[in-house]
Amino acid sequence: MAVFALLLLVIGLFHIFAPYAAWYISLGWKLRDAEPSDAYLTMSRIGGVIACIIAVIMLVSSIVHASGHAGADERLLRSTLENNRISYVTLQMKKLDPQPDLGEIAQWITDAKWKPAPDHYREEPAFASLGELDLHVADGSIIRVYKLRGNEFGIGNGRPAFVFSSRPLSDWFASQGY
Repeated sequence: MAVFALLLLVIGLFHIFAPYAAWYISLGWKLRDAEPSDAYLTMSRIGGVIACIIAVIMLVSSIVHASGHAGADERLLRSTLENNRISYVTLQMKKLDPQPDLGEIAQWITDAKWKPAPDHYREEPAFASLGELDLHVADGSIIRVYKLRGNEFGIGNGRPAFVFSSRPLSDWFASQGY
């Protein structure tokens, strides 16, 4: 997205500062002895300003997404887990009966060292997990824990934002048949 935004910014700036050249590249070369109207040049500049505004918004969005709120998300997830605000869990969308020790599961997750998930987990249209544990929070939100491979897990909402390793959680998944 950042590459497209930069391209849009360059095109927008070109239309702002060189509207005659932009006209010539798009239409003028086809015509003999023709000049763009003042209205065309004004509209070209206005279009360039709009393109630049959109490009800046896209650039800011991609920078925030890339660098971003990963730290804030991690603090929020950890806070939710550490303050034991989990109401119940589901495994593969099935409510477990009896419910496991929610504090123990939260402890296994928070004790692990988290690192940002690789790009292929965050950006690819699909990824494979061996199992999904949904932690249903008291406020109605859901934190999803993905069993990836071995002792590796991902945590996030919709797709892994962070990955971590946890032997106790892996053993628990194995005891549930995953």
